[in-house]
Amino acid sequence: MHLRAFALPLVLLFAVASPSVRTGAPAAESPQGHGEEDTPFAHAMEGIRADLKQLGKQLGAKDQAAAWKSVCSLQQHVLEAKLESPAKTESVPDAERPAFVAAFRTRLAALLKATCDLETAVLAGDFAAAEKIQKETIWPMQKPAHKEFRNG
Repeated sequence: MHLRAFALPLVLLFAVASPSVRTGAPAAESPQGHGEEDTPFAHAMEGIRADLKQLGKQLGAKDQAAAWKSVCSLQQHVLEAKLESPAKTESVPDAERPAFVAAFRTRLAALLKATCDLETAVLAGDFAAAEKIQKETIWPMQKPAHKEFRNG
């Protein structure tokens, strides 16, 4: 439990200190070919996706150390995304924009909370519980969030 109490503040510190969070990259087509811009937000979202895929493999292999590092990376990417706004924000009318951004950040807060539950399971070596959280809580968050907050 001591490790967990130490790890989350470090993840938070790295997310706040990360230069990619403080500075924007010039807009360009993303290398993933999803039509998203090459922005700190797009990189955070791609990082979340990549971390979850990697984590699934590590949980299947019951590799606790690697899984924990992936959870930490996932949490960092969620924190980076929370500091940004999706591209769709620009198309939301000015009067509705604060509520839109608040709803987006609320969804990310729920994701971050789920990653903490996932981290607890990983640290306990409970791979069945960790896989269940990933498959039944975290992955199902993606589709409705993309529908609400993603362009197109």
